[in-house]
Amino acid sequence: MIMKKFVSVIFLLLSVNVSFAQTLNDTNIKAINKQVEAKAKTFCKYVVSVGTSPGQKGAVADDVKLDIIRNQVPGLFYEYSEAPRMMITSYANGNKTRKRKMSDYFSNLRKQSNSGLNTARRYELRYVGISSNGDIGGFRYDRTTSDGCKLYVATIVIRQLYHKIDLNSPNVDGRAVETLEDESKVYEVYALVKPNGKAGVFLGDVKRMYKN
Repeated sequence: MIMKKFVSVIFLLLSVNVSFAQTLNDTNIKAINKQVEAKAKTFCKYVVSVGTSPGQKGAVADDVKLDIIRNQVPGLFYEYSEAPRMMITSYANGNKTRKRKMSDYFSNLRKQSNSGLNTARRYELRYVGISSNGDIGGFRYDRTTSDGCKLYVATIVIRQLYHKIDLNSPNVDGRAVETLEDESKVYEVYALVKPNGKAGVFLGDVKRMYKN
């Protein structure tokens, strides 16, 4: 009986420790937020690289674009293919929006960047920060996964400038005519904390967008 009680106490203590290790707090949220910033900035870099036309600032070779789409982008997202993750884009001069798979979004960015000799495209993206809509550092508890991980969710804002350049229509200064779309997008971001306390950060869906 004493041994059973001892084992029960040890089990209870271990359960408490695991639960505590999987709980976001003022100490580990700083490390989580650094991961969020790194993932967001990497995403920004990938959009610029894939979506910018040759000859424009930030452009990369087409084989690099393909590598980013196929091998780099999926690792930024939580359940990239299973869900799948969704992007919101604008059209009709920014007056209408639509949803599309994130994989289709990046493929379209590449196609668009390489289309035509008369039009060039250039992207600029900047990570703005985490929205304050959760209990700890903007995060709130979402659920426990089937393998015992705790999933926390927050939202972040990324500002995007999209330059469309008409190479055949120089203005009075002799430069190409350029139109600009300035918008911000709100992305979900996940902190996945394993039973051993180790955590990873992943991007999720774009939830909404708005003009600046």
